[in-house]
Amino acid sequence: MRLRWLVVLLLVLASLAGLFFAERMHDPSGAPVRMALVHVDPGAVTRIVIEGPKGRTVLEKVQDLWRLTEPVDYPAEPELVRTTLTLLTGLTSEGVISTNPDKAALFDVDDAHALKVALYEAAGADPKVRLVVGKLAPGFTHTYVKMGGGPAVHQVPGALRFQLEREATAWRDKTVLAFDPAAIEGLTLAGASTVTVRRGEDGWAWDPAAAGEGTPSTEAVERLIKDLSVLRAQEFEDAPPEAPATPLLTVTLARGEGESPIDLVVEAEEGTRYRVVAEADPQRFLVPKGPLEAYVKNPATALAPPAETPEAAPEPAPEPASTPAG
Repeated sequence: MRLRWLVVLLLVLASLAGLFFAERMHDPSGAPVRMALVHVDPGAVTRIVIEGPKGRTVLEKVQDLWRLTEPVDYPAEPELVRTTLTLLTGLTSEGVISTNPDKAALFDVDDAHALKVALYEAAGADPKVRLVVGKLAPGFTHTYVKMGGGPAVHQVPGALRFQLEREATAWRDKTVLAFDPAAIEGLTLAGASTVTVRRGEDGWAWDPAAAGEGTPSTEAVERLIKDLSVLRAQEFEDAPPEAPATPLLTVTLARGEGESPIDLVVEAEEGTRYRVVAEADPQRFLVPKGPLEAYVKNPATALAPPAETPEAAPEPAPEPASTPAG
């Protein structure tokens, strides 16, 4: 009998402790008190591991550059990693929704549904931070999160699960060519026609070896170089084609003395996109057709200055009105 009363008393004390903790998470007006959950410098993080029902993703900092190392090995999207790290290291709780381990599945923080996130620092073999990320709260303004192995389920602002649960390709760097547009001194396009332009003191000019009439359109040349510098992959094709067809277009960007040229080959048209390959890297990208379509059709025409519109002939003066005979 005494043992049973002791168990009841312990349960009551546990409930009161939970109520006290929940009360401490709110100010007297009832508004939630924000409490930092993660205490780590984002610049010190060198490895991020995300494991969940859809698989495992590992991001590692290699010589100050982030790289996706699982499930594939490829440079990571720098801005995406930066914003993710900022979000994780700035994580704050706006209240504890439950401390009952039996309700973990209700918030998707159980082993079968949760995303498990670990942040590592360079000097540590063990994670500096462990997070268990559950589902979005009703209204999609908060996410349910547990810290490490603790039972408390916190509500944190934002759609954290949406930020973390991505396909591997979403973490890959989508940059096709990396160069400074101001460093480009020459441009050769080989496709339906072949043209070369060089940057001179007076602007862009046709190369004598592939001269065209007049001067090339400075606007068209500058626009193409800029478009190439910001060209982004929409998808990746990891397996090279069995028998590549004759390229639709080859673009060669010449840089300063001692710098190797940059090549981009448009291999094929696939619906509304082109399949391209850059440099000697076997990685194929699918990119939108828009920036390259005119040059694939005819480079010479695309870079030519716009044809001058002939001046309209002046309109004849109106004839004077005739005066009726009196």
